[in-house]
Amino acid sequence: MRVHRPTALLQLETGVGHRMARLSGLEGFARSMLVGTVPLVALERLGSKGAVSQVYTVGAVLALMVTLNLGTLERLIQRRWVATLGLVSLYAAALLFIPSMRPTFVAAVALRSAAASIFSVCLTLYIMDYIGKRDLSRNESRRMVANGMAWLVGPSLGIFLWQNVDESAPFILSSICALITLAYFWKLRLEGSVVLRHPTRTPDNPLRNIKRYFGQRHLRIAYSITLVRAMFWVSVFVYG
Repeated sequence: MRVHRPTALLQLETGVGHRMARLSGLEGFARSMLVGTVPLVALERLGSKGAVSQVYTVGAVLALMVTLNLGTLERLIQRRWVATLGLVSLYAAALLFIPSMRPTFVAAVALRSAAASIFSVCLTLYIMDYIGKRDLSRNESRRMVANGMAWLVGPSLGIFLWQNVDESAPFILSSICALITLAYFWKLRLEGSVVLRHPTRTPDNPLRNIKRYFGQRHLRIAYSITLVRAMFWVSVFVYG
């Protein structure tokens, strides 16, 4: 059974991967713009490295609560609106970084982290819906290139704008990029798969599967690699 694809994706059948990669790159550019600037702004406003660590910890815990409830959120509203919520959160976070109030700063860190999780999960689900197995490796290569270019330019550009143009310049540019990403997302008119049906029973609690998950060697290795990589990059961008 063939999944119905929106008009924007049917124009070039082989261009679906390019569009997904472009969407991922736009979001990555909007997010990477602030990854090196936010720690500098936080240190300047909060006055100590300990306070910066506390803000990032609180923001990460709040974002984790959102991430763990994404499944419930998608059952309540359509996926396109969940993805929209993530991009709007990214837009709001960029603007909330501009004021100098500490509670606002914590909310901005939490929104930015939650936005990354929401968009990443939704994009992965869309890729599973629209990209076939044969084209998956090629599409992922394109997506990594687009993301790599965004993260290669974004952090340096954000710091340059903050130091040489205006302190609010990277935040304003990041918010504009978030709006462009949102507009492009709606232009594609992505929908959830019409083949998949809503479950007829309540899904199991994921906490019950933790023991089974860590009982498998390959999953333990995959989790360790992901955890160490995330810790490394957070440490580099925040404390580097």
